Amino acid sequence: MLLFDAVAARWVAEEEWHPLQRASALPDGGLQLEVPYSNPQEILMDILRHGPHVEVVSPASLRSAVAETHREAAEKYALPKRSIASAKTDAPAPRARVSKHDWRGRFLRKFSCRLAL
Repeated sequence: MLLFDAVAARWVAEEEWHPLQRASALPDGGLQLEVPYSNPQEILMDILRHGPHVEVVSPASLRSAVAETHREAAEKYALPKRSIASAKTDAPAPRARVSKHDWRGRFLRKFSCRLAL
């Protein structure tokens, strides 16, 4: 069961997440939504796009998954902002390019050695 606040409720009320979903308007303008699902990752992504405007009440496993994802995001944003340059230096070094001439030479040396045996 998902509880949406009034900010998200107006949008969610117009969406169909599943043909068998059940939605109920709440007195505060929010929306209660019960949605059957088979793929937890798919519904997790649907829930996360609503950020702080939705709360997963049940099942506990989905609530935990959403909470953990929000914790990971909060940790990322708690760090100092990275620059493009630092993002590039954190990335793995690109593989050295081999010119076609180097490649042919290595191939021929390797191939020639095998023929000599």
